[in-house]
Amino acid sequence: MVAQQVVDPRTVVDDTVDGEAELRRPLQAGLTGDGGLEAHAVLRERLERLVLTLAEGRELDEGMAEIRIDPHVGDRDELESVVVDPLHRLGEDLLAQRAHPGRPGICVRRPSLMHPSSVCGCQHRAMPVARWRVDLHADPITVHTWFPLAGLTLLEQAGEVELHFVERALPTERSMWLEVDDRESGTRAAVSLDLVDAAELAAPQRAASADVTFKRSHRPGGYPGTPRVAPYGIQLACRAGGERFCVYARRLLRRRFALRPLASAWRTRPPLVSDYEARPARRGRRVVYQVRAWDPRDGRDAADRTRRNDERAALIRVLREHLGDAFVGGFVDTGFARTTYPDCVATGPSDFRSYLRLIQGCDIGVSTEGLQGSNPYKIAEYLAGAHAIVSSPLRYDVPDGPPPMVTFSTPQDAAQACARLLEDPAAMQAASAAAWDTSYRPDVLLRRRLVDLPSVLAG
Repeated sequence: MVAQQVVDPRTVVDDTVDGEAELRRPLQAGLTGDGGLEAHAVLRERLERLVLTLAEGRELDEGMAEIRIDPHVGDRDELESVVVDPLHRLGEDLLAQRAHPGRPGICVRRPSLMHPSSVCGCQHRAMPVARWRVDLHADPITVHTWFPLAGLTLLEQAGEVELHFVERALPTERSMWLEVDDRESGTRAAVSLDLVDAAELAAPQRAASADVTFKRSHRPGGYPGTPRVAPYGIQLACRAGGERFCVYARRLLRRRFALRPLASAWRTRPPLVSDYEARPARRGRRVVYQVRAWDPRDGRDAADRTRRNDERAALIRVLREHLGDAFVGGFVDTGFARTTYPDCVATGPSDFRSYLRLIQGCDIGVSTEGLQGSNPYKIAEYLAGAHAIVSSPLRYDVPDGPPPMVTFSTPQDAAQACARLLEDPAAMQAASAAAWDTSYRPDVLLRRRLVDLPSVLAG
């Protein structure tokens, strides 16, 4: 029923899954007994259409229906050929599959179980057993959860993590739940990643039952009454490419989550890590600061949004006045921004691709606090692109040390710092690139948190 609502939202048909409560609609007795239809058959037929519509083109090969598999992994027997439909090919463990250039089909390889000589006859090097096994509970994907999901995906692709998607009976709260088995240290821990903007715990019940909670907006002084809450670090909205979105979605569907949020998460998926990491050899001597003006009517804390907007508008005006043509940016062009701050609206396009091209052509990036005083995503964006950074001080703890940046307390201070850096930004740019590669990239940051687990548990 929920799958059909995504394909045709005007149609509401009941089966054994009653999704009306999630859709804020009254129960519809369209079928005898409000659900006499075979739910799985209906859901599968609709879901196949949805997934094939949403999937990235490169994930499916229309002309390849034969899959070569070893149903008894590691027994060195002949691979068996089977024919499966595109949905099955997409939904299976694509990250563990490697295209075989010498023959049709896909040779399924699970690195932690493979023998040095490949069962398919091709020559592969022996893959070491991953240090960490991570069981990830499938929660709805949000803008905050893409970054650690990208980190897990990259670590899995590198053979450092053996990633499994699981379902656990957990409170419905905003966090990511990981069950970690460190095969090197012998440490096992349940971990909650609390990634929201606010300093307050967004998932207090999960934090109470977790062995460790890593919190993005971790306030100095900790969280009395909640054991082992440690800082997580800074992040941005990005993905690795190759995330097993359909496997993740299947786990959510088993728990009767509506497909509409999943479809929305796929359509609005962020750029790839590699998109942010493009570092042109030559840039213009320009300063970029392009941000959103938050409509106070859309959020829970109207006063916080208004305060952030006013601070940003004041900074935009001073940067334009002092830097002239060297400054690019302003508020993203929205109806609210045009009405409330008409002199601060950016003139260029603001879609992701255009924004990335804009910042890649600039030497210096300016950043300010996010909502609730959160450490802004722009810091990680600028580090990834090797920009010199001028920023207001970070309010929340950063376990990997403060990123290389010049801090300011007033808009005038920011303009003066930018003018000085424009004369020679190279050293700061090199420092940003090094910090990203060694501390803040999603796989590097998540590896650090996994390595930290034994010491955090001991503390």
